[in-house]
Amino acid sequence: MSTKNKVLTIIEGRPENQKISEDLKAAAEKRGWGFRQIKFINSDKLARFDLDDLPLDYVIFRNLTGNNYAEAERLLYYLKKRGSIIMNGEPVGARAATSDKHFQQGLFLLDDFLKDYALPTYEAKNKANVMSYIDGKRVSFPIVLKYRFGTTGKNITLVKNEAELDKIKDFSNLLIEQYIEPECDWRVFVIGGKSVGIMRKTGDENHPEDFIAWSAGRHKFIEEDPETIKILNKIAIRAAEVSGLDYTGVDIIKDAKTQKFYILETNFAAGWMNFIPVTKINIPDFIIDWFEEQIRSSQKQ
Repeated sequence: MSTKNKVLTIIEGRPENQKISEDLKAAAEKRGWGFRQIKFINSDKLARFDLDDLPLDYVIFRNLTGNNYAEAERLLYYLKKRGSIIMNGEPVGARAATSDKHFQQGLFLLDDFLKDYALPTYEAKNKANVMSYIDGKRVSFPIVLKYRFGTTGKNITLVKNEAELDKIKDFSNLLIEQYIEPECDWRVFVIGGKSVGIMRKTGDENHPEDFIAWSAGRHKFIEEDPETIKILNKIAIRAAEVSGLDYTGVDIIKDAKTQKFYILETNFAAGWMNFIPVTKINIPDFIIDWFEEQIRSSQKQ
């Protein structure tokens, strides 16, 4: 594979993530790379592997808008066959499962270290199913209902009792998650098996009962406590490794009552729109570093 005229290609089609592509373009061009964004791939071209007209030597695999998960897997297969260097090209359980919050917690439970940080999570399906987990003391009110593929804290509902549960009309793709009263939570970026930065998030201290403020992370800071950083790094690095991700934002929460840490999720396509202004850590630069290190390693072989 020639390393001349390097072009970094991001596979990302969601409009809300356009700023991520723009940041990566700026970082790549600053280092002398070209840049290409691919929002979707024609499924007939993909079926024939007729993709030689696309710059696919160096790829960040995030999301194929307009293509189904089978096509995403087929693209990953093609990229590996052609010898591309792919960031997040080996996700455990494939693209669909790794983004699935229920699948993630199952992965964490299978790991001897992470099982202590796995959050009790179950499929909702319907009210009767939710109540069966409560009656069986797997979870207890209040609980959180969230979409298994949800992003940016959207569509998360705090359910305090059965009367509030009755208000939920559609349980499709919802998960039951045990509510954790948060002391605070964090976003830890892991790239190439190393933690490159941590942002701490809190809710509205004047209205601690405001669940939406907590879910969104109303206030954001740099984490500075050495002991907390040490614990978070250990959890996040292992979570990224177990998930098979070269690049991820790991979300971790701390229970205000028990002081226990829980992994909320590993983000396959983690964004940094809030992270960079708060921490001053430029994630795109670390991503370019990762690709250049992969190139150096391949040249030594």
